[in-house]
Amino acid sequence: DFLFQQKAFVDQPNRLLAGALAPSGEGLTQIVKDIVHQLNCLGAFSTVVENSRRLSVRAYALNLDLTQTNQWSSQIDFSTLQSDSTISLDDRKYKNNFAVRAVKMANGRSVITTNNLYDVMRPLMSSRAAQKMQAALGIRQIAAVPCLLRNDVIGHIITVTKTQFSQRDIDFLMAFGHQAAATIQSQRRLDAMQALERVVLSLQATMTDEKKVLKTVVDAVVNQLGFAGAMVATLEMGNALPVRAYSFDVAPNIIRQLEEKAGVRLIGPSAMVHLDNPKYKNNLSVRAIRRVQGGTEKFLESDRLHDLFRPIAGKTFSDVTQTLMGVKRVIAVPFFLEDE
Repeated sequence: DFLFQQKAFVDQPNRLLAGALAPSGEGLTQIVKDIVHQLNCLGAFSTVVENSRRLSVRAYALNLDLTQTNQWSSQIDFSTLQSDSTISLDDRKYKNNFAVRAVKMANGRSVITTNNLYDVMRPLMSSRAAQKMQAALGIRQIAAVPCLLRNDVIGHIITVTKTQFSQRDIDFLMAFGHQAAATIQSQRRLDAMQALERVVLSLQATMTDEKKVLKTVVDAVVNQLGFAGAMVATLEMGNALPVRAYSFDVAPNIIRQLEEKAGVRLIGPSAMVHLDNPKYKNNLSVRAIRRVQGGTEKFLESDRLHDLFRPIAGKTFSDVTQTLMGVKRVIAVPFFLEDE
């Protein structure tokens, strides 16, 4: 079945086939429709980079009739997609895909273009089929405009046209890229609030079991909020800070192998840090507690996983683990009971 038939509708006055591929894409649908209307192009798509480093199409608008759309969709091999119709940014099959390359560009502020439809469709479509489709539809150029949040690429607007993009067109698309970024961010906040409501309901059923409560929290951060991993540590006697629960978006056997490589178990005395021991003063968790106690910040973040693991694990091991898990940022958030 054609992927775009999910929640698709035809905009009768303008004969556009448009829709959202997820409930969270409905706000983006109007943006891509406006792009197609204003530029009179063949189509526009809004992609979103998920927290799990997967890329998904959230909304689309096509200036094609349904017959044309279904004719060419039969040439697309959707079997290589993830079960949730996304692609992994770390999957080598997609390293040359136009959308994946656009996300991974060093300067996410740039607009990239291609004149070859196969660049966009690979590996979902053969080069021969892509050439036929491009010729039949008269496609001249495709542009990917980044949606940025604090200099991070959180998605793209991909536009397909029969003509060469002018600088005015690019400026126009950049403005819509900013609008799409704001829409994505608003939806993420709504998703987070709804996820937290589910966590609260789950916690209410396990409030008497501390281990279950802590495990529920870390599982929710990973599974509901989409983070790569989460750990919770509690402050114990002697100002010790042991890890009490953790959850990661990787297979459990990978975690065990990493523990063996490091010679440290995440839950155990070997992974415990101490607030009063000078050798732990640069540990991210220790620094976060000290700063929050000083009243200067509510949390502390770093782009290096080693800051969380030091001095328990070496920098080389931490860097390899960070690359393996696709970690971009680490956040330490202290929590309190009666200001302590």
